[in-house]
Amino acid sequence: MIAVQTRGRFGNQMFQFAFAHAAARQLGTSFVLGPSDLPSAFSLGPYGNRVVRAWRFWPRGRKLLYRAQNHVHVEDEDLPEDVRPRLRDETLYTGFFQSERWFEGYEDEVRELLTFRPKLLDEFERVAGGLGRYACVHVRLGDYATFLGGRVLPAAYYDRCLAA
Repeated sequence: MIAVQTRGRFGNQMFQFAFAHAAARQLGTSFVLGPSDLPSAFSLGPYGNRVVRAWRFWPRGRKLLYRAQNHVHVEDEDLPEDVRPRLRDETLYTGFFQSERWFEGYEDEVRELLTFRPKLLDEFERVAGGLGRYACVHVRLGDYATFLGGRVLPAAYYDRCLAA
C-alpha cells in the first residue's frame, strides 16, 4: 500500500488522487489518500463507496493509521518520467503532481473515477441544460492573484483560448 498526502485545494487534490491511483496500479498495490473534498463531487469508482472510503481516505483531523516505511517528497521541478520508474510500495508520497504525465497510461481510468456524482449532474442540467454545446473553464484567481505580486493571466488569454 502507498499513501499520498493531500495538500492544497480541489484541483491539487484531483491531481494527487490521479497520481495515487496510477502509482498504485503501476505497483500492483492499493493506496490511501489524505483528507479530501473529492468524495462530495466525484463518484471515485470503488473509492466513492462510503465503507471503502473510510479505509482509503484519512479521516479529517485525525492521523493516518497506516505507517509507510518510506517517505518521498516530489518537488515541482521533478519530472514524472524520472520519478515514476522509481516508485516503491509502502511509501508515503507528498507533492502536487500538477501534470497529466503523473498518471500517463491511466487517463481513461482516472477520467472514469473523476466522474461527477449524478446529483451534481442533475443540478447542472437543471440550471444550464438549455445551453447546447458548452465548455467549462476554471479560472484560478484566489491564491494566484496574490502569489509573488500576482500571477493571473489577462482575460484576453481566455478569450483567445475559447475562440480556438
